[in-house]
Amino acid sequence: MKIEICRDSNVHSLTHSHCTLLRLIADVIKTRMMTQAASTALPYKSTMDCIQTIWKTEGWKAFYSGFAQRSVYMGPLWAIQFALNGKFQDAFQNRNMAVQN
Repeated sequence: MKIEICRDSNVHSLTHSHCTLLRLIADVIKTRMMTQAASTALPYKSTMDCIQTIWKTEGWKAFYSGFAQRSVYMGPLWAIQFALNGKFQDAFQNRNMAVQN
């Protein structure tokens, strides 16, 4: 049982890290567009203009700024959530079976 929890937490934490990589791009673009009013830079004309400007001026790595910080605080939460998910499912199923009998 202990091995399953460790395996599940590692697998799910790794899976969510990959999801974060994909979602982070949208978060960076959204944040840049939301904060452009407070900036002295020229405003973006559209979402595509924002993407192109970031790509040209800062490079592709700018889309992943904040990945390390997000992984540090979200990784353990995902690991705990999915490690305990199976335990809670089993407990609720056992409880429902006991109620039905």
